[in-house]
Order: sequence, then C-alpha cells, then structure tokens
Amino acid sequence: RFLGKAETLMSHSKPFVPVDLKRRIFTKVSGPSFEDRLLSASRRTMDVGQLDDRRRQLLTAAFHAGMSAQIVVNRSHELILANDRAQALLRLTPSDVGRPLQDIELSPRPVDLRSMLELAVAERRAVSQPDVEWRADGESRWYEVCVTPLVLADGDLAGASIDFVDSTLARRLHQQLVQ
Repeated sequence: RFLGKAETLMSHSKPFVPVDLKRRIFTKVSGPSFEDRLLSASRRTMDVGQLDDRRRQLLTAAFHAGMSAQIVVNRSHELILANDRAQALLRLTPSDVGRPLQDIELSPRPVDLRSMLELAVAERRAVSQPDVEWRADGESRWYEVCVTPLVLADGDLAGASIDFVDSTLARRLHQQLVQ
C-alpha cells in the first residue's frame, strides 16, 4: 500500500485499486502489465493478424529510422538485419544478409568485431569501444562501437546488436575546447 495521487497511477506498469479513496491509499493488483492491457485493447478494435502485421511494420520502421548505424547478427554471427544508416556506412548489399560477418567486406573494417562479439556473448553484457577512427572518402569520422547481446525472455541467446554511434561532432567540439 502507498499514498499517492491518482494521476501518477496511470504511469505505472501495474494497475492499482483504492483501499481508502478519501485518504488516497491504494494497493497494487496483480494482473496483466500495462503493455498487455494496451495490446488487449488493440485486439478488440482490429483483427489479430492485422495487429501483428502493423506491429511488425512499426518495428521495422523504427529499426530503419534509428539515429545510429545498427546491424544485428544471430548466434552464428550471420548478418540478419542492417538499418539504412548501416547499409550506407558499411556499404552493405542485400546479398550480405545471411552471410557470416567475417565473410562480409566491411568497408572499412574499423575494429575487431569478432572479439567484441565473443566478449559480449560470454559475459552477457554490452561491450563498447569508444573513439574508433574511421577513414572513408578522404575524411576521418569517429564512432563508438557498441555490441549488445540479444537475450530472449527465456534466457536463450538470440544474437547481438552492433551499433556504430557517430561521435565526430562531440570529438571536434572537445578538440576545439582544448585548443
């Protein structure tokens, strides 16, 4: 039980019921999560197949609209997904999907991704390498490369996400500040 305003209750993932409304005392009720309740409400208004298709479209759009270049590999380190920024940065083609990462000619290869992948998977934690210089088209750019293991709800490892976060502007501003 806790004391609180009714407005704050909507932001919590579990629903609450009043014990003493006059004194604003509520108790937590076990049941479906906030996301499950939203999903249930959506199912009442549209066909389940349509919902799954819309959800898949939303996930795909969100992945491709990401601010950083991102690729996803499976447990065997085969390329499964690459967003638009990653395709441009790494010069990936549709034929690269399904190929082992070590067989793909990343242009250029800025860091040893294989060792980062192995460490992230072995320790089941995100591993990052800041200040990776990337020379392409006569220009230097700086990235932070982050490898995050993708673990399913049952604890099984599905693969890893590899992000290339552009830190060029921050590095240039820092250099100007130091000068």
